[in-house]
Amino acid sequence: MKLTSILFIGVFAFSFTIQQATAADNPQGLLDELKAVIAKKDVNAATILIDWGNAPVQAYRMLKMSVADCFAPAKCQIATGPLTEADKTPNENYYFPVAPEGVIRIKSEPEEEGFSMPYAKVNGSYKIVIGQLTEKSWNEVKLAADASKIAKEMASDIVTSGKPLPADGGEPAKAYREYLAAVAKGDTDFLAQHGSQGDLYFFGTAYKANPTKAAITVDLTRMEVIAEPIIKGGFIQDSRAVLLVSGLNGLGWITEGAIILAQKDRKWSIEDHRHEGYPQVMTK
Repeated sequence: MKLTSILFIGVFAFSFTIQQATAADNPQGLLDELKAVIAKKDVNAATILIDWGNAPVQAYRMLKMSVADCFAPAKCQIATGPLTEADKTPNENYYFPVAPEGVIRIKSEPEEEGFSMPYAKVNGSYKIVIGQLTEKSWNEVKLAADASKIAKEMASDIVTSGKPLPADGGEPAKAYREYLAAVAKGDTDFLAQHGSQGDLYFFGTAYKANPTKAAITVDLTRMEVIAEPIIKGGFIQDSRAVLLVSGLNGLGWITEGAIILAQKDRKWSIEDHRHEGYPQVMTK
């Protein structure tokens, strides 16, 4: 089961604020901070007014990309509103540790439905709150975080018919570590040439002329991947290989994944990857 399927069916929540902002002591203050951040086009000032808890990478992606969409042109409509029943209990797989009091709604186009962002008073100040995994869902994502299962789903032909890679992963593992080094450095030129299919699209085409979204995508990739992976095994078949990896992702979640690589002109490059992870401790 993917995190997107259990956390983001229905309402999700997020917030952001300017650097060195004071805590909002009322909903209007929270709304004003939100508008100020968008006016300043400050994507990275996204930590002070949000109660992240164990928010997954998907929450950060929705937050930052939505903010960036408001920059050019800056025409987002942002307003507070009352809670609906869907806002209170949007999905049975996650819950709000603090009951929301209202919502902030944001949309970049007038005809859009936009996003609902529940807020609540957390430790004395108003913050946007994010739904957290229930115990049942937390256990489900723990079961999903299995490199062997992921590899079979992504590349069953290589796993079934391929030959085992050396214990250290061989040349494919070396290529994967080169990829991770490029992610760590934010080397988008390397990623546009030797990254995954998604990297080639985002850094070589979609965001090539949009440094803001390119930087966001690099940041999200750092959150998702395992910076210092343990190679659990792998298989090779002709010019394709799959690595089974485990470790902690950029959010500190226990993570396992499968890395698909392809060889062309004697050089291995990332073709695709998928990571499944879960927080080490549930949000209380």
